[in-house]
Amino acid sequence: MTDERRQTDPREYLYILRRRKWLLIGSFCLIVGLVAVFTWLQTPIFKAEALLLARTTRTTTRWGEELPAVAELLGTTARSVETQKQLLETRPLLEKTIEKLNLRDITPEVLRKKIEIETIRDTDVISVSVYDPDPALARDIANTLVDEYVKLTEEFSREAAQSAEKFIKDQLEVVSKELAQAELELEKFKKTHDVIDVDEESRARIEELAKLEGLAAQTSAELKPARVRAEILENALREQSPVVVSSTIIERNPILEQLEAQLQTLEAQRAGKLVQYTENHQVIRDLDAQIAKLRQEIDNQLQTIVRSEERALNELHQQLIRDWSQALAEAKALQARSFALHAEIAKRQRELSKLPTLERQLARLERNAAVSANIYTMLREKYEEVRVQKSMSLAQAHVVSPAVLPEKPVKPRKMLNLALAIVMGLLVGLGFVALAETLDDTIRSPEDVETRLNLPVLAVISRVRERPHILISELGPRSPITEAYRALRTNLRFAALDLERRSFLVTSAGSEEGKTTTVCNLAVAMAQAGQKVLLVDSDLRKPHIHRMFGLANDPGLTNIIAGDVRLDDCLQETDVENLTILASGPLPPNPSELLDSERMDRLMREMESGFDAVLFDSPPALVVTDATVLAAKVGGVILVLDMGGVSRKAAERTCEILRRAKARLLGACLNKVELAREAYYYTYYYYYYSYYGGEEGEAREQQTEQS
Repeated sequence: MTDERRQTDPREYLYILRRRKWLLIGSFCLIVGLVAVFTWLQTPIFKAEALLLARTTRTTTRWGEELPAVAELLGTTARSVETQKQLLETRPLLEKTIEKLNLRDITPEVLRKKIEIETIRDTDVISVSVYDPDPALARDIANTLVDEYVKLTEEFSREAAQSAEKFIKDQLEVVSKELAQAELELEKFKKTHDVIDVDEESRARIEELAKLEGLAAQTSAELKPARVRAEILENALREQSPVVVSSTIIERNPILEQLEAQLQTLEAQRAGKLVQYTENHQVIRDLDAQIAKLRQEIDNQLQTIVRSEERALNELHQQLIRDWSQALAEAKALQARSFALHAEIAKRQRELSKLPTLERQLARLERNAAVSANIYTMLREKYEEVRVQKSMSLAQAHVVSPAVLPEKPVKPRKMLNLALAIVMGLLVGLGFVALAETLDDTIRSPEDVETRLNLPVLAVISRVRERPHILISELGPRSPITEAYRALRTNLRFAALDLERRSFLVTSAGSEEGKTTTVCNLAVAMAQAGQKVLLVDSDLRKPHIHRMFGLANDPGLTNIIAGDVRLDDCLQETDVENLTILASGPLPPNPSELLDSERMDRLMREMESGFDAVLFDSPPALVVTDATVLAAKVGGVILVLDMGGVSRKAAERTCEILRRAKARLLGACLNKVELAREAYYYTYYYYYYSYYGGEEGEAREQQTEQS
């Protein structure tokens, strides 16, 4: 099976999770526990919500169309919803709310953090939400805030209407005096010079001039408040942004100057045509359309000039830019109209100057009286309409749903937090598992042995937790452990076909990898197959073989090398037929020198001549040099690797040391393998027990009944 196929095997991921289950469970419990503790210790937060309906429609009164400057002064164009959202968070409104509720310990900044203002999508409804641990206080703050805002907008509308009324009233007083004076002078002139009227041609000229002067007076009346409004908005714009708006730069802008010149030309044409046509005539309408287009271009150009120097904007700042540019564009348009009308008036006055003196004076007086009368009539109508508007002053918003006392807290959302903690705990746990697998440098599979160590795998031995040092002679013949050692015996036989010597060394990279158990069970398996086997404990530092078989450790190998006894005197028979043991003997101070001696060489030849196979147990190859010395003398070496316990680097280093010693590495034996947990061995584990499980199960049942 290749690495790619193993990586795509879904069962392997399940086995990885089983192997790392405590890491996964620990991470999961830690995350969920921390979130749960933090959530349950949090102070409950209640939410009170009030709904405001914002007025965003434009008032369309007749006088508002004729005097747009007065309409703007009255605030007949409602603020946008976004602008009203910004105004709801202004410091004066917050201070009024704090004062109304007597919240001495709360500052406007702290109160602003408790408030959340949002616009309900596709509507003009503004949601004002207040979050506080005290549900009653949250409700009171929300209701007080929206009530104070409604009062504030009502007061603004009322003040705007009063300002417009005062403005028109002052104009009426001035025009009334001018009208009375003009009528008095006209009557006095007629009595003094005994004249009744001028001819029809002169009267037509007088009426045209009077009409133009009336329009000029109306334009002048609109120009002053338009300029005032533009100045107010410009000052507000300066306060909102760190960038100062320079009127000098705006006035000297070449594109703006060109547009203003075109506007003045069109206004002059319109003033000239008004003496021939009414305002509803197509010619006047075409000119008005061109003038409106130019005014829009001037408005856009003004916004572009200001925004080219901006750094940080909010919605209120943007609304101020739009309002200011519109007011300034309107003021410039009115100024251009005023220039054009006065130029046309001067032209008509020059034409009237050609009349006889007496007729010219009478025409002038009648013209003044007519102009004053027209202006007075217009202002009187506007004044009455403004008074009506004042009595109907409305707030820019009204409450459609006051806040009620919240019953349940909105924060913390315990169930949601717990669900998110569960998901996060799983993700973090899986992340740690993946990280642990990535950082795991141990031998995990036969592919690691074959690719990294360049060794064949001779056998796979499962982990025995109850009795890790058990001999297969004590197990049943159909035990998986027994079958594994039989496989090791068979594979070793094929691997050693071309060997001249029949001696084998079993070693490992480090300690506690199970090499002693492996060599003992391999010896038992070979003896059970009819081979005459000698098992030599050549671990002269920590010998264990005599304990495995319950034998004495003296005399042994060290006694023979020292020349104290012969080989036959030290051999010990076991309960396993054909299996003989040679213990280590007394532990010497120089194990490596003894194993590398000439006497050891002679002894090994003597052992090989008397047995079919000689198996040597040795210390770990990375710990001491004993294994390296013996590896160069035996026919082949078997490397025992603790799967999941020995690192790849340690195994690679062990193979490198043994190969440098000219040892013949026959293969590796993977030990302590979790057959039921490793995906690679699951098929073997399943099929083996499917084959033997029924018969062994019946035997276990019989033993249970007998007991």
